[in-house]
Amino acid sequence: MAHLRSQLHRLALPLVPGTGDGWEPFHLFRGSTRCVGDLGCHISALDPSVTPHPPHEHTEEEILIVMSGEVDLVLPEQEAITGNLRQRLVAGDLAYYPDGYPHSIEATGHEPANYLMFKWRGDSTDRRGPLRFGTYSPISPPGDPPPGEAQAFSTRRVFEGPTRYLSLLHCHLTTLEPGGGYEAHADPYDVAMVLLEGEIEVIGATVGPKGVVFCATGEPHGMLNCGDSIARYLVFEFHGRTRLPWLRPYYWERGLRTWVKKHPLIRRAGKRTIRMTRDLFGR
Repeated sequence: MAHLRSQLHRLALPLVPGTGDGWEPFHLFRGSTRCVGDLGCHISALDPSVTPHPPHEHTEEEILIVMSGEVDLVLPEQEAITGNLRQRLVAGDLAYYPDGYPHSIEATGHEPANYLMFKWRGDSTDRRGPLRFGTYSPISPPGDPPPGEAQAFSTRRVFEGPTRYLSLLHCHLTTLEPGGGYEAHADPYDVAMVLLEGEIEVIGATVGPKGVVFCATGEPHGMLNCGDSIARYLVFEFHGRTRLPWLRPYYWERGLRTWVKKHPLIRRAGKRTIRMTRDLFGR
């Protein structure tokens, strides 16, 4: 399997299925990385009232992001817990599926739905990770941030936790004012970004709304909002596994952050320690 390098994909949405069954996936990339043995990304087009398959489960973990239109997730396990088989997602919403979690999807409304999928697997434990199935609405409500919240560069965590294949799966929403950004740096984990609004410059190219960026472990990337409006994008961090569970960043970082909050005088040193240990063990 090919080794993935940093790359950028511009998407012209909405996409319309070209097949007779009303569903068509469009491949973006797939390969191995230093953190994940098999990582792929595709975007699917789904006609209204069409489902691509009955509820099924597989060994891969997945993230689904609705790019346009509306969908219903079909979730047999949720029906057993809440009594609701379906859960509605709209453009900008996302879901995380752990491995072995039964699911399907159906487009609703009058237009085809487009949804992006990240799928991966690698070295694993014998059981599911602590991070369970969840759905999220990072931008709610859409539009400009509330008064007092706007700044050149800001982030808001959406979810994070260990999974069967990753020491940490992390997602946050970044908001960039025009001209905002950061200098080039290299991360000790794989990063995927999905642009929801605005225009950014990254890895030597510009990308507009609905673009997808992949930054491989150890390859430098910076960021700049080169447009005239606010840019918002989802960031997904895929942290590789460590052999000893107690070295996983999720576990020591939770305790360290709690301790730092209780001791304001050493907050700065604590934050520096978190960054150093994340760089050391987050590979």
